[in-house]
Amino acid sequence: MVRVSNTIISLVLVGEATWSAAMRTGLANQGTVGQMMKQMRDLRKGTRAGEDNERLNKFQALAQITPGAQESLKNALSSVITDIDKNVIALISDAHKDTQTEIDNRIHALKLSTTKTSDQKTNADAADKQWLDCVEDEKQKRIAVETATSALRQAQQDLIKPCQDRDASSAFSTAADELSFSCDFSKHENCPVQLQNFKTQIANLIAGVKSDMQQKEATYAGFKAECAAKQTAMLDAKQALSDSTAAWQSKREQCISKHEDRGVSICLFGSALHGKCSAIAAYDSLMLKIDAEGSVYSHQDRVEEWETATITKCMLDAVANGKQIDQAALTTCEQSLDFGGAIGVLEKYKASYDASTSSDKYPYTCAAESVKFFGSTWEVPQGDAPSSSDYIQHDFAPNFRPAGEFPFALCSPSGQPAYESRPEGKCATYQDKLPGAALGSNSHSTVMSLEFHPESSNATKRQWILNIGQSGAGAEHWLWNAHAGENRVQFGRWNGGQIGVAEINNAKVIATTYDSSTLTYKLYVDGALKAERTQSEDQRLDIKNGDLKIGLKGYNNNEIGFEGCGYGVDIYRRVLTAEQIVSAAQNLPQRTWLLGAPGQSCDQTCQHAERTCAEDGWPGWAISSSSIEAVAEEVGAVCKSVRERCDKGEAPLLDNGECGFCTTQKPQCRKRYGTRTRLCPCL
Repeated sequence: MVRVSNTIISLVLVGEATWSAAMRTGLANQGTVGQMMKQMRDLRKGTRAGEDNERLNKFQALAQITPGAQESLKNALSSVITDIDKNVIALISDAHKDTQTEIDNRIHALKLSTTKTSDQKTNADAADKQWLDCVEDEKQKRIAVETATSALRQAQQDLIKPCQDRDASSAFSTAADELSFSCDFSKHENCPVQLQNFKTQIANLIAGVKSDMQQKEATYAGFKAECAAKQTAMLDAKQALSDSTAAWQSKREQCISKHEDRGVSICLFGSALHGKCSAIAAYDSLMLKIDAEGSVYSHQDRVEEWETATITKCMLDAVANGKQIDQAALTTCEQSLDFGGAIGVLEKYKASYDASTSSDKYPYTCAAESVKFFGSTWEVPQGDAPSSSDYIQHDFAPNFRPAGEFPFALCSPSGQPAYESRPEGKCATYQDKLPGAALGSNSHSTVMSLEFHPESSNATKRQWILNIGQSGAGAEHWLWNAHAGENRVQFGRWNGGQIGVAEINNAKVIATTYDSSTLTYKLYVDGALKAERTQSEDQRLDIKNGDLKIGLKGYNNNEIGFEGCGYGVDIYRRVLTAEQIVSAAQNLPQRTWLLGAPGQSCDQTCQHAERTCAEDGWPGWAISSSSIEAVAEEVGAVCKSVRERCDKGEAPLLDNGECGFCTTQKPQCRKRYGTRTRLCPCL
C-alpha cells in the first residue's frame, strides 16, 4: 500500500531546496509547517509577482497524488493540520491571552492609581482648606489682640486722671487762726455775753468745718470710686489682652501643624499623580505596541499569522477531502476567517481609560501645568507680635513636575543632605562617620530608610535602631522597646528628654528634626508627624563626634541591635519642614513591592521599574499569611484566599485572588515559570 509521508507533502508544497535545508538543520517537521505558512502568506499577499499560480498549483499537485495513496495522504495532512493547531494556532491563542492579561494588568494599575490619586487630591484639598480657614481665624485672633492692645492702652490712659484726682483730694485741713476770746470783768455781764458769743462763733466754725469736710469727703469718694472702676477696667483689659494673645498663639501653633499636614498632603498627591502618569504611560505604550508591527504584543502580526495558519489548514483540509483546489477554494477559505470568533477580541477598556483620564472628572493632568487646590494661600508674617495687616492672601496653584523627582517645588528639600550614609550591601546594619564638625547642640534633621524584619516585633530586649555621636550622655539615639509594647520607644537625648510613645513598626522611613532655637524634637514616620517634645535648657543634645551606628547597639551591654536593617541615612545640618521630610525620603533607597506580569521573574519585574530585586537571602520575603496579605495590600490587590505553596522558589505568588507563601524554601529573584504571577520586593 502506497503511503504519503510529511516529507512528500513538504517536497510538493515547499520545494526540494527548502526541504533539504530543513533536514540539514534538524527542523524538518517544524520547517514543513513554517515554510507552508510562508508560502501561503506570500500567496495571500502576492509579494512575488507572477508566482501566485505556481503556489496554488502546489496545492493542486498535492491533491493529484496517486489515487491509491489517498488514505495515506489524508492521514498525513491530518497530522500536519494537528501540528499547525498545536505549534502555531495554540501559541497565537496563548499570545493573545497574554496580551489581554497585560492589558488587564495595566488598566487595573491605572484604575488603582486613579483612585489613589483622587483620594489624595481630596485629602490635599481638605488639608488646604483647613489650613486656609485656620490662618483666617489666626488673623482674626491677631486683630482681636490688636483691639485688646488698644483697649488696654485706652484703659491705662483713662485711669490716670481719676486716680490723680483721688490722690489730690485724699487730704483735708482747715485753720482758725483768727479765733480768739477776751472780756472785761469791769463791765457788768460783759464776760458772760462775750463767752456766749464766742461759743456761737466756735459752733459756727465747727459747723463750717464739718460741712467743708463732708463736701471734700464726697468729692474724694467720687474720685476714689472712679479710680477703682478704671483700675478694674484696666485689669479687665489686661486680662482680655492676655487671653486674646494666648488664643492667637494657640491658633498659630495649630495652623503651623495644619500647614505641615497640608504640605504633606499636597506632596503625597503629587507622588500619587506621578504614579498615575506612569500607569497612563505604560498603558499608552502597550497600545502602541499592540497596534504596531514587530512587537510580541502586535495584534496585527498575530491576526496575520492566525489567518495564514487557518487558510493553510483550510486548503490542506480541502486537499484531504478531495475538493476542487482553485482560486475559488482559496477565496472560500479566506471568507471563513473570523479571528475574533476563534481567538477572541482584545478588550482595551477604552471607556475605563477615558474615565480615568477625563479632564472633566480629574482637572489635573500629566502635563507641566498648574494644579489648583483650594485656590489661594496665605503669606503668614513671622515674629512674636506681627501686624494683622501683614497676613496677605493671594492665588495658589503650584506647577506640577511630571518628570521631576519632586512633584511640586514645595516638596523639594532646600539643598542636599550634609551627608549620605549607605551600607555596602542593599540593606544592612553598619557603622559610618559623619564628616566635618560634630553636630553638637546645633539644629539638624536625620532621615533613615529601613526595613523591619518579621522577627523584630518579637525581640525580648531593647533594640538600637540608630545612634549619632558618642556612646554616652548627650548623644542622640533611636531605641525601640518592642518587648514592652510595640509603641514604646526612646527617641532623643541619651540620658535626657526623649519621646517615649510612637508607632514605628513596619515603617519604611523614619525621620527626626531638632531645632536648637526652640529645643523642639520631632519624630516623623513615613512622612507623618507622630510625636514631638520640647527639651529643657539643661537637656540640649550634645553630640560630641560624628560616629554613626546604624542598627548596632550603642555600647557593650546585654541589649541588642536592630532586628531589621537600614538602606541608608541622610543627615541635614538644618531643620527640615514636614514637606521637605517627604521629599527627602525620596532621596533614599527604599524597598517597594511590585506585582509582576504573568511569567516574569522578580529580576525582570524590578528591572522594568528601574530597580533591583532584593537578594535571595533577604529576610523580608513574605513567609506568613499575615505578611502575604500585607504585601498584596501594598500592590493594590486583595487575597481572597491564602495558602502555603513554594513552587520552587517563586513564592510569594498571586493567582486569581489566591495568595501563596512559603516557609520552607528561600525565594529566588530569578525564578519564573509559565504564567505564574510573582510578588517582588524591589529596591
